[in-house]
Amino acid sequence: MKDLQCRAWSALGNAYRVADDLDAAELALGRAAELYLSGSRNELLGAHLFDLQASLYGARRSFAAALQTLDVVHEIYVRHGDTHLAGRALIKKGSYSGLADDPEGAIRLLRRGLEMIDAGREPRLALSAVHNTAFFLVTCGRFREARALVWQNLPRYEEHGGQLDRVKLQGLRGLICAGLGELDRAEEYLVAARRGFEEAGVRYHAAIAGLDLAVVWLRQGRREEARALVLDCVGVFLELRIHREALAAVLVLQSAFAKGLEADALLDKVRDFLRRIEQDPGLTFESFFL
Repeated sequence: MKDLQCRAWSALGNAYRVADDLDAAELALGRAAELYLSGSRNELLGAHLFDLQASLYGARRSFAAALQTLDVVHEIYVRHGDTHLAGRALIKKGSYSGLADDPEGAIRLLRRGLEMIDAGREPRLALSAVHNTAFFLVTCGRFREARALVWQNLPRYEEHGGQLDRVKLQGLRGLICAGLGELDRAEEYLVAARRGFEEAGVRYHAAIAGLDLAVVWLRQGRREEARALVLDCVGVFLELRIHREALAAVLVLQSAFAKGLEADALLDKVRDFLRRIEQDPGLTFESFFL
């Protein structure tokens, strides 16, 4: 009975986390932990509970705690011979490592996890691991590796990716081409990505793709076009009533480009910040820029 109650409270806690009610999630998962300790203490039930607790730690930006908890989850599943769930824990750990500003560590964990999971059991998990690995390779400047990985997995995107996954792929390929100096191809991909996000109603991502495109135009010497595009994207961010910290970054960018300043480095910094803060709402303007 206690084990069943533990599962129920665990599910409730996770639902609260998904709904972004983190205090309620913490209370529910705390109750689940109490029931676990007074129940059979089944290790696999514990691994499930710890996995959800790691997600809560991640939502609270307690990345060190999330990573340590996922180590325990991984060890339990390895001990019980469930290679797939052990690999799943590594993929999750890789994602948190990336958020903790360790892209190289994220790449290693994502690759290990991808080798362990049964892609047929969770094809979208495998696709997510591939996409995130390629993105972190781009973050580390390893553009040729990123291109090879994407090329090898194009069938996976076609078979298991939805419309938005394919649009994200266009944006990723644009970043890869830009990193390799293939600016005309980068422009094609980023124009397509921006249009795809707009058609899907994902205006935040469309605006970030616009900033990526502006970087390419600046490198092509098309400064006035880039300036107009940046200001257009800024207008989208302002309409969306974005997070206060993101707003501060956007307003600094708007001021620089409205005055016609040479703000190429600032544009790079702001677009990185806007990507990061979407996944890490606790990120602050001061900590990132100063």
